[in-house]
Amino acid sequence: MTPRKTTDRLLGEMRRAYDLVEQRRADEAVNVYREIVAEARKVGLDSAHLHWAFAVACDYSGESPPPRSGSRADSASRARPAAGRRDAPRTPTCGCARTWRRSRACTVRRCS
Repeated sequence: MTPRKTTDRLLGEMRRAYDLVEQRRADEAVNVYREIVAEARKVGLDSAHLHWAFAVACDYSGESPPPRSGSRADSASRARPAAGRRDAPRTPTCGCARTWRRSRACTVRRCS
């Protein structure tokens, strides 16, 4: 099957699944989205919209969507430490935040 025909068929199935969600038949839509995601993976397609629509259908049906393995967000979350940046300066708790942003130093004596 040509790439164009495959894409058109997948888009048609996505429309059908969307209509099922609109008709409040989310359980059926989840099954259709599962098939679409599996086929899209086989042909090498990765669509954020498809995963979003699948997650919406799962939300309506009460299921939890499967995690997206291999996504950029997934690999980025594993690469960075959860604690955040350690070199970031603390924001002052007094009212001098505007001055502090420019100079990275507190200009109010009560802050020191």
